Amino acid sequence: KFKNHYSLLMVDESWFHLTKDKIKSMLIEDIDVLIHPKVHHKSHIEKIMFLVVIARPMKIVFEGKERDFDGKVGVMPCAEECVTRRASKHGPAGARIQINKSVDSDFYRSLFAETGGVFDLIEEKLPWLKGKEHYIQQDGARPHAAEGAVEDLALAGSSDEWHLVIVTQPPNSPDLNLCDLGFFSSLKLSLIHI
Repeated sequence: KFKNHYSLLMVDESWFHLTKDKIKSMLIEDIDVLIHPKVHHKSHIEKIMFLVVIARPMKIVFEGKERDFDGKVGVMPCAEECVTRRASKHGPAGARIQINKSVDSDFYRSLFAETGGVFDLIEEKLPWLKGKEHYIQQDGARPHAAEGAVEDLALAGSSDEWHLVIVTQPPNSPDLNLCDLGFFSSLKLSLIHI
């Protein structure tokens, strides 16, 4: 049976390299060029992981107004803020920096449930789902599908007005996540050409 996926959100994370090994650029007069970070060796290119939430683009009438929703819900870095203890290339002692965080089940839940997280983005960008059952599809990685993690996440996102169902994508399923199908590759290509 065909499903229109109007109430389905897809969540996935991916690594993005912050730079490339070799970049050629043409300098034109009167145009400022940002200094590209140097790479000492191509095996030490810094990278960061982002959690992406997307939905189906649609036109919808909500509260008497027609809205044009582009499908983008949010892109969040999988990083945490910390304070440096001593001066380094990141700045003086006491500077606030973001460091990569490995995604475990507690951190994954915090990306959803904390203020400004995925649940807040859904409430802000998709208010027409209020009072209706909506689905979040995720892959079956261990931090996402650990024992009790799916139920815990569904409870954190559900309230009197929001009815959330977490769907874990089975392995080798033809029901692929849109992030994997094209969103990540299009972002990585655009980052290369910027």
